[in-house]
Amino acid sequence: MSMTQQLVEAEASEAVKSLAELAGMIREQIQFANEAANAAARPYWLRTGQLLAQAKSKFLYDNEKRPREFYDWVERQFGLRRRSCDQYMLAAKSTTNDVGLRIADSQSLRGALKAAGHETGKPNPKSWVHPIREELKLIDFAALRKEHLKRVEERALQKQLALKLIDIGFKVLAVQLHPDKKGGSRRK
Repeated sequence: MSMTQQLVEAEASEAVKSLAELAGMIREQIQFANEAANAAARPYWLRTGQLLAQAKSKFLYDNEKRPREFYDWVERQFGLRRRSCDQYMLAAKSTTNDVGLRIADSQSLRGALKAAGHETGKPNPKSWVHPIREELKLIDFAALRKEHLKRVEERALQKQLALKLIDIGFKVLAVQLHPDKKGGSRRK
């Protein structure tokens, strides 16, 4: 059997594989591609974090830090949200200490942050939301609404009273200063 015939038979035997076998092979290749991409990207996201940290230090005016201006600048320049920016800087900062080796072995930025002992998921709002909700349960909103309506009504009554006083004062002055009345005019 010639070499060409062996290759044709090998290709034919691969063509007969089941969909399940093909799916497994495809998953394996995708995983290899992702691992290679992350390994290739690792030095770039570490350097990105270092550069972002340097840029952040430029947003120091008169010894006053201006983080909002920095994050706005990052979003305008690179389309990165604050959280992503912080993750880059945190990963770069973490490589300078003893967890750097674990970070170097990580497959992704998120994995590097986990290796460094940092949380990477969304913050758990229950840690601060629950106490606030408990306090809100103690507030009597109906009483607050009644009090608010009383204040609005009181302001309306004050306005009516002020208008009546102005009207009364105008009438008194009109009577006193009217030229047809005796003493209403200074001309005699």
